[in-house]
Amino acid sequence: MGYLFLFIAIFFGAIKGYSGKKSSSAITSIDESLVVSAARMLICIVVGFVIVLVGGYAPTMLSDGNTVWISALSGFSNAIFIATWLAAVMSGAFMMVESFVLLGVAIPIVLCRVLF
Repeated sequence: MGYLFLFIAIFFGAIKGYSGKKSSSAITSIDESLVVSAARMLICIVVGFVIVLVGGYAPTMLSDGNTVWISALSGFSNAIFIATWLAAVMSGAFMMVESFVLLGVAIPIVLCRVLF
């Protein structure tokens, strides 16, 4: 089953890269980028939900309120990240954005040892 999920992740990653490359020439404003990113996130939500249902993980996830809360918080913070990342990249602050992205990954890795 793990190989199936790996194949699905690689397949959708390739589709994401291809569609991102094709749409980058047509998207000229932050508003258009936000619409495309929102559509991409909705597709990811649907695919993730289907994987949870097919894998039989729905009862486990719904029985634990912490999992639902952490998932919702993760999705909300990801949406804010995409919006602010697009605004920063369009303004020309790419290196600063990438530095804070690295910190955004490093800080939870360090704090997870304390929190969990």
